[in-house]
Amino acid sequence: MAVLENINIPLTIIGDSLTQVFSAESQIWENNKFMMKRTFLILMLGVTVAAIASVSPLTWKSTSLDLGEIKVNETVDLSFEFTNSANETVTILEAKGSCGCTKVSYSKEEIAPGESAQVTAKFKSSKSGTFRKTIKIKTSASTEATVLSFKGTAI
Repeated sequence: MAVLENINIPLTIIGDSLTQVFSAESQIWENNKFMMKRTFLILMLGVTVAAIASVSPLTWKSTSLDLGEIKVNETVDLSFEFTNSANETVTILEAKGSCGCTKVSYSKEEIAPGESAQVTAKFKSSKSGTFRKTIKIKTSASTEATVLSFKGTAI
């Protein structure tokens, strides 16, 4: 086994090597920052396009209701009013409650531009406590569903 003693490497060689390593690392970091910014911008553009595309053709007076306190086993009537803000007629294809305790009704007729209508529901809580329920609305003018909600406390 050979033992190397007194190896003399000029510090300028080590310094030059370290400078090259740090310079390359710095260039990689700059490239990564550029790629991250570009990826972020592309992602935000996609989110913006998706948000614009999924805008509901219906303008809702309110998409959420707070029922406050209601009595257990008492039926409560709900009403969500809307106006067709599209430039074409719209038909509600489906209005579905999140559970069997919510019975939803809606017009199956076409709703002309500027015309108003409503989605109604009957809610009956069979147990006490707080609740939060939803109604999903699908229309002929959008691939995205609108979610209506209501909450309260059954006592």
